[in-house]
Amino acid sequence: EALGFCGASQLQAAPAQEDLVTSISRSGGVIAILDGMQRFPACEGLQDRGCLCLALLTAGTEDNKVSADYTKGKHQESSVLLRSQSRRLVVRQGGLELLLNAMQRFQRNLLLQRSAAMAVGQLSTELRTKESNMENKALQLLMQAMRKHKRDAVVPRYVAAALRQFATHSVDMKTLIAQRGGIEELQELAQRGLQEAMPPHGDLQRRAAATEAIGALCHLASKHPENKLRIFDAGCL
Repeated sequence: EALGFCGASQLQAAPAQEDLVTSISRSGGVIAILDGMQRFPACEGLQDRGCLCLALLTAGTEDNKVSADYTKGKHQESSVLLRSQSRRLVVRQGGLELLLNAMQRFQRNLLLQRSAAMAVGQLSTELRTKESNMENKALQLLMQAMRKHKRDAVVPRYVAAALRQFATHSVDMKTLIAQRGGIEELQELAQRGLQEAMPPHGDLQRRAAATEAIGALCHLASKHPENKLRIFDAGCL
């Protein structure tokens, strides 16, 4: 699904996609991708593909199955563990900053914004309090991407998913998201998505975006009385 949304649907036919991700993680592919993005920040094509690769390498899986070549009794990392390790490695090696720089430099590149928003949301789980400045920059660029690409269903969906992740970090981050208009943007996304997802010609991507928006609103409201009032005043109910 992520491959198609991020413009790489031609890769869907590749056999054993899970094995490819696992092999790249094991062979040092993450470091190679980050090195290329750092060396050639002005190469739009490289940054586009780099963001997509990072999004796929750090994505979660629908289940917790181990790698295809796993043998019982043999020490071997599961694909879930490898993806978690990849997320930590990307953050430690400055990958989040590279993603944000790409978002900032190539704001009109729709596919890049999709991939980067997806990756930033997945990497947010690895951020710590000391990296609050990075969170602020990420929030600014995510909100900017959501507003700039409103007509696209995918960018807002992944931005909403990222905001949901950021909202779990702290009460201060929940407050900051609300202060920057996040509640109103999410309310609009949810309303638009639900309207355009109605049968008989429902847009499944819009429905998914609405689902993420509602999820983000729930996280913003949790243990935050002020945000609950904001959500009510915005007409989200």
